[in-house]
Amino acid sequence: MLEDFHPSAISLPGSVDFAVVGAGFTGLSAAAELRRLDASKTVAVLEAESVGARSSGHTGILLVPKTVHG
Repeated sequence: MLEDFHPSAISLPGSVDFAVVGAGFTGLSAAAELRRLDASKTVAVLEAESVGARSSGHTGILLVPKTVHG
């Protein structure tokens, strides 16, 4: 079962050290890494929909003939 996570909307801060646009795998990973590198910096993740709403929220597979063995 997939978790339906919708964080509460909050007011935008007056300023942040880093703004990450998109809360998919890449955006969340970038935000986490920025905080890991310097926990004193502020990071805002901006997302128009919900966390993982697009490609990160859907599994996909691509099979190309003669590339899968076994």
